[in-house]
Amino acid sequence: MSAERTAPRAWYESNNAIALVASPAKDLHTGVVYTIKASPNGVSSTPHEMSLTSTLGGESALGALSPTTVVTWRPKGGAVCSLRSASSHRFP
Repeated sequence: MSAERTAPRAWYESNNAIALVASPAKDLHTGVVYTIKASPNGVSSTPHEMSLTSTLGGESALGALSPTTVVTWRPKGGAVCSLRSASSHRFP
C-alpha cells in the first residue's frame, strides 16, 4: 500500500465552516457561509471560500419548487467564483 493511503496521510481534507442564516421576509432564507478547507498532511493548499445563499419556500407554486441560489468566491487559495442554482419539488 502506498504512503498516501496509510494514516495519517489518508486524511486528505478538513472542512471547517461557520454560517449565519437569516429570514428577512416570509419564506425567504438567506445565509453567509465561510469555509476553510485545510489539508492537514500538506497534500493540497488551504483555500478559503465565502458563499452567499438564498432559498425561497412556502405554499405558493414557486415556493413549492424551493428554488435555491448559491454564489461562492475564494478570497484565498484561488480566484474561483461560481454561481449555482437548484430547485427541488416538495411533495405534500
